[in-house]
Amino acid sequence: MRIYPAIVSAALASLLTTGCSLAPDNYASSCSAPREHWGREKDGIGHLRTVQPIYVASDGSTLWNKVVISDATLRHYMSVMSAMNPEPQAVLGIAPTAACNRVEAVRTIMDAAPICKGPHSLCSEGWNWRQWPELGGP
Repeated sequence: MRIYPAIVSAALASLLTTGCSLAPDNYASSCSAPREHWGREKDGIGHLRTVQPIYVASDGSTLWNKVVISDATLRHYMSVMSAMNPEPQAVLGIAPTAACNRVEAVRTIMDAAPICKGPHSLCSEGWNWRQWPELGGP
């Protein structure tokens, strides 16, 4: 196999002009800190509170109950959750390789819902919520 010098030179020049940054920012490396007013694993799940898992996949799709949904549908579902009594806890799980711009877009949609606002926000972010501590109750 013969490597052509012009192809190698072009590839090296491309890497040099882009600063060798080929991979986009992803959740694991650049944006894994949740919103300040959102819960985390250490904050647990309220006793007898229902949990609604929301997931951002590595390809950027958003899943609700393991079904891909649009941003408009997520907005609607978050609005409906805010009107429920009792209000459920929304837990955002994110694939480590999900792009940061997509993660931030989903966080922004969720954060606009009343359920995610204020010091008693019912929005959380983290992995494997079923293993989180249960708070309150007997």
